[in-house]
Formats: sequence, structure tokens, C-alpha cells
Amino acid sequence: MEKQQGIGRIYRKSWCYQNLFGSLRHELDAAQRGIWNDFLDMAKLSRVRPGLIAAAEGVPYKHEWLAAFLNVPLDLLNEAIKVLTDSERIVENNNGIEILNRSKYQTEYDRQKPYRQGNKGGKSSKECPKCGLKIVTSDEYCPDCGDIKLGPDYTAGPYGKYVQR
Repeated sequence: MEKQQGIGRIYRKSWCYQNLFGSLRHELDAAQRGIWNDFLDMAKLSRVRPGLIAAAEGVPYKHEWLAAFLNVPLDLLNEAIKVLTDSERIVENNNGIEILNRSKYQTEYDRQKPYRQGNKGGKSSKECPKCGLKIVTSDEYCPDCGDIKLGPDYTAGPYGKYVQR
């Protein structure tokens, strides 16, 4: 399971425009879209591995349990699973239900983390002019090239873009 940062702090991105105007709206009805949304949340919180909805490795949830957990009728759950399988959004096998193309539905939290941290502790983003290494550091010299002095300091600007100080 992903490292939890406290109750209510686990994030899964959602694309507003695609949700409102994309193919999903035409392929699923409102109840099925709700199940899809719940599946994405369950896959994000998976105890087995990210993207897999299962009780344990090789132990899929029974449809009856999923329907009760999601508070939906069993026939609606089965219908949603069929439509999601046919549209190649999920695959169901002996391991459980797996979200296909999971990266499309996940956050870029780790990639964006340095932007959010800003310039804590005197560290800033620097780039080596020789090897191109970009690193958040307070060091003056590149750890890869040794005595090559790192390029100018950068700091997070508006919209998370680095701007030269």
C-alpha cells in the first residue's frame, strides 16, 4: 500500500474535461461511472499493489462482497464490470480486478514534490553544465562530475515552473 500521509491525504487525480466530455460518459451510465470512480479509489489504496483490487495476492474479492462494500446492487456491479472489461479499462482474473493504463488516472505527486517543497533549508534546484544533472541541493559542485561548479540557482515560480533567481 502507498505510504499514507494521514487520513484523507491520499490523492487520485481526476480530469474534469475528460470526465464531462470524454468517451466514458457515453459508454457508462451514472451508476456505472460511480462504480468506476470507486474502483479507481480502491486501486489507489490497494494493499496488494497499486492498481489491483484484491483482498490479497491471488485472492480476488467476491462480487457479492464488492457490491456490499460499494453499496450497489450485485447486478449493477456485474454489468459495470462487463462494460469496463469490454472497453478495456479493467481486466478481471484470478488475482482480482486490475485497472489498465493506470498511470492515466494517477497523480504526479512524486514528480511535483520538489516544486511544492520550495527552497527549504537553503536548498535550491541546480543544473550541472557538463552532465545536465538537475538536483535539489545546497552543494556548489556536481556530485557526478566532481569539480564542475553547478549552474545558477533556481526556485519554484508561479505554476510550479522553475525560474532563475
